[in-house]
Amino acid sequence: MQPETRFKLAIMKKLKELPNSWWLKTNEKSVRGIPDIIGCINGYFYAFELKVGRNSASSLQKKVVDDICKANGKACVVRPEDLVDLIRHLRSVATITYQAYDNLEPESLDIEEYKLSPSDYRQLKL
Repeated sequence: MQPETRFKLAIMKKLKELPNSWWLKTNEKSVRGIPDIIGCINGYFYAFELKVGRNSASSLQKKVVDDICKANGKACVVRPEDLVDLIRHLRSVATITYQAYDNLEPESLDIEEYKLSPSDYRQLKL
C-alpha cells in the first residue's frame, strides 16, 4: 500500500470519530484536482489534499484549494505531521453547537468568532 493511501485511511478513521460531521474519501479516478477528502462539520465545508514525503500539490490542486477558500469553504494541503493540529481544530468546530446550547442562548452565540478567513486557510500550517 502506498504511503499516501495509508495516510488517507488513517485520517479518515480519525475524521469519522468526530461528532456532527460527514466525510468522503474521493476516488482516485475522480475528477483531476479534487481534494482527497471532502466533508462537512457543523455546517462548514472542508476539503483536504493529502501529501506525504516529498510530494507536493500540483498547480491544479493548489488552484482548487484556493477556489474552495474563495467560496468560503475550508481547504488546505495536509501532511502527516499536521494531523494532530487538524484534528484538534476540527474537534473545536464540531463542538461549537454543543457548547453554545450548554451555556448560551443560540441568539447570543457569535459564530463569526470561530471562523477563519479564506486567507487564513490558505496560509494555515496545520
